[in-house]
Amino acid sequence: MARGLRLVESGPSIARLPAPRWAVAGLSACILAAALVATLLGAGSPRRAADPRAAADAVLRLALERGADDPTVRSDLQALRLALGRRPLDSRARVAYAAALAGLATGTGDLDAAAFHAERAARLAPVTVPVVRGAVLVLERSGDIDAALRWLGAMFRYDAGAAARLLLEVEPLVPADRVAEALAASPAAWLAWSRTLARAGRAEDAAAALSAARARWPGDLGLLGEAAARAFGAADFLALGALLPADLALPAERGAGMLHVYRAVLAARSHDPVRARADLARGQALDPGNAWLRIVAGDALDTLGATDEAVSLWNAVQFGAPRSATSTRVSVLRRLARSDERRAQAGAALGHWRELLSLVPDDPEASRRVLALTGAAP
Repeated sequence: MARGLRLVESGPSIARLPAPRWAVAGLSACILAAALVATLLGAGSPRRAADPRAAADAVLRLALERGADDPTVRSDLQALRLALGRRPLDSRARVAYAAALAGLATGTGDLDAAAFHAERAARLAPVTVPVVRGAVLVLERSGDIDAALRWLGAMFRYDAGAAARLLLEVEPLVPADRVAEALAASPAAWLAWSRTLARAGRAEDAAAALSAARARWPGDLGLLGEAAARAFGAADFLALGALLPADLALPAERGAGMLHVYRAVLAARSHDPVRARADLARGQALDPGNAWLRIVAGDALDTLGATDEAVSLWNAVQFGAPRSATSTRVSVLRRLARSDERRAQAGAALGHWRELLSLVPDDPEASRRVLALTGAAP
């Protein structure tokens, strides 16, 4: 490719094409760039030669097969630049092209050009997740951490979940003291980041992020609900009690429904049926369609000794759950089976355990209980 070849609009040009010898790092970057382009294109998207997005994908894959110094790779990249020059407002094509430049880069000039096109793409489509995601990855690869964090922070304002997943992806290359900088100053951003860390198996980091957020926004209902859910899930009723004291005034809104039911569980464990039932009624009235809320409400009733009411509620949840709601059905079946066994209803318990195994064949508790109840392998 001729040096200094520019798009119709002004901007950095490619300093040079990659040298014949590929370093391992360069090959890895090219593979990552190819994956990024494929993501931007989307599964099943048409691969038309005239489409710059498809062309960016093709040139990277060809470079992986033949090497970046191959004449066809050079020619295809030049054609891609010319095509993009005819479609300057195509943000997805531009960020795909930026990814190709970054993937084939061998010097700062190449990376500067990639960063220029990535930033331009993000400005063209500032709230389009695939485009901004691609831009952030290219900017980080190009060494422009400031711009990468700026666009990542903006994404937290319109899609906190996607932004948190992207932050986890780029975190290894972001200075530790700048990770928080990427988070928008909002409880939703910190909540999404904490949840993403938890799903990644980083429980301590997730807890630290949630704790920091709660210290900053102590009255936020979403953060309180997340902390309460984690305490309940860990059966840490001391922590749950500290979060939800009996005299805590909860707002009359849907988000508080689950908190009332968690507090009902605490009241039931403290042998206070009046408070427990008051919180149960309030919680179910605030969020009547919440299946998990009704399951936990059954826990509170069961703890109160109202087992028939609990079973009736669990059955109602089970019958109303769609077949795709596997986790909901498993949670109900586990409770029903345990309740059956406590009441010496071995046949009903066996049926529930077996139904649970049909949904989760390797569930350890269900496998053990079927073996115990039958004396044979499930």
